[in-house]
Amino acid sequence: MKVLKATYITGHSLLISFSNGETRTVDIAPFLRKAKNLSTSQFLDTKKFKDFKLVNGYLTWNGHMDIAAEYLYQLSDEKKVTAD
Repeated sequence: MKVLKATYITGHSLLISFSNGETRTVDIAPFLRKAKNLSTSQFLDTKKFKDFKLVNGYLTWNGHMDIAAEYLYQLSDEKKVTAD
């Protein structure tokens, strides 16, 4: 599975389109709050969090943190979002 598109919503939430055809809302805040290292927990700062890129189906933050599509899917809201 890959991330095809990611759009910032608010706080630490993203709207993510996955290669399985689903689009889901993902709140990454709980993952960041549990982080034990500064290189991950620094992204609790929303300004830094918003500075993500999509690279080869992964979300990445300036080489300090990468999150695979499968894990993002696990973190996602079970409600699927459909395009209008």
